Amino acid sequence: MRLIYVQTGKEVEIGDVVWTVKGMKGRVTGWSKPKKPSSTGRVYIKEMPEEVITQLLGEFNANHEFFPSVIKAAWVDREDQKDFSGEFMKNVQWGYE
Repeated sequence: MRLIYVQTGKEVEIGDVVWTVKGMKGRVTGWSKPKKPSSTGRVYIKEMPEEVITQLLGEFNANHEFFPSVIKAAWVDREDQKDFSGEFMKNVQWGYE
């Protein structure tokens, strides 16, 4: 089972800088795989505020837990489901691009 970005097919890696569908910038810190066929698992993101905010507030350690779709990602090669390529998600209107 692999976690990929649906628009590029690239595998998600720890340390990747991502934008959520609502425009939050963050760095991938990890994930948890789905535990049952109806689950999507989770992706863990450390928020990266803009430089001016960091200068005003100091180091900012906001950690978030999201569904993979929030960073436009999906699991492929799942053993618990029919093969999923993520193709249908490439045409989704995300609204924050």
